[in-house]
Amino acid sequence: AEDRLGTIKLEAGFATDQLVFGGAEAKARNLFGTGAQFRANGEAGLDRRFANVGLSFPQFWMDHFVSVPLKFDVTGSALRDKHERFGVLRSYELGATLGRLLSQNTQFGFGYRFRQFDRQEELVRPAGASGAIDRDSVRTTSALIGPALSYDRRQDEKGKNPILPTQGFLLNLSLQWASRYVGGDADFIKFSSSGTFFVPVSQRILLQTKLRYDQGFPLGGAVMLPEVERFFGGGDSDFRGIESDRLHTEVIRAPLYPGGPAEGFRVVPAGGNIRALATIDLEFRVWDNSFLGGLPLASAVFLDNGLITNSLDPDAFGIGDVRHSLGLGLRLVTPLGKFSFEWAVPLDPQLGDDPRGRLHFNIGFGF
Repeated sequence: AEDRLGTIKLEAGFATDQLVFGGAEAKARNLFGTGAQFRANGEAGLDRRFANVGLSFPQFWMDHFVSVPLKFDVTGSALRDKHERFGVLRSYELGATLGRLLSQNTQFGFGYRFRQFDRQEELVRPAGASGAIDRDSVRTTSALIGPALSYDRRQDEKGKNPILPTQGFLLNLSLQWASRYVGGDADFIKFSSSGTFFVPVSQRILLQTKLRYDQGFPLGGAVMLPEVERFFGGGDSDFRGIESDRLHTEVIRAPLYPGGPAEGFRVVPAGGNIRALATIDLEFRVWDNSFLGGLPLASAVFLDNGLITNSLDPDAFGIGDVRHSLGLGLRLVTPLGKFSFEWAVPLDPQLGDDPRGRLHFNIGFGF
């Protein structure tokens, strides 16, 4: 009867891009003794709130009841986020996925996702009676269908924990087709690929490399993906040293007063059809037993490289468009992950970036 029990986990933490947050997660691994699994989790912070629910029917359940030897997942989620470009962004998603474990390390799935975004579109107006109205509400709907493949060979020094790996790699591939025929507002294709590699240089030195390439292909005569489906970068998660989503920006200009020659401007995040990211991270184990509860303490030096563009055509893209940042970090290594304190400096700062760099701080606690 042990597998009929559910689990509840609470957590709290702080991240520079998300500030203070708290979260909860609940799981039932054998719902009502049927073999189905239920999970729900949520998080609430100063700028970001989300909730996810999911119901999974394992392969043996599907094979027995409907003669389909595939795992079946149904998910739903809601997100409210403060985005520099979109204002208050609300999104809702429903999804269904059929999947199969091809081997111990390989997972294949084919899914459908219906996503709705409510955002605030930037308006450029001269000063006047309506000058204070600078945003308008816009709704976008996307419906995507397609396959995904994951191959996971990560493990720790004991050959077990993939959460805190010291060797191996993780590869992910996905291809999604969005169409009005399956419920969306626009037609496009999105391809995503990523790889994370862990190479132990010595007993105390770990080399980590992360590679990611995403590209969208607008269809039906469009030249850009829908604004909320474009690729962004920057901040804690992928390109450190700049503010969140500011890997690629645009300048919005407007006259300071009607008919006047003087202009004001704002620099805002601008996504693109193509995103390429690469990180090289060299981590040094400083102490095996630190002063914080006997947990190992590590330092790191890393180089982040990134690009967001709309075309790889030589007339629109050059090698000089690739950006770089260099950083140092201090990390507390725990069985559930790493708490990090990092400082990164953009090597090619752009308008709106702080050339001195910025701090990235991530810490969380589970109960």
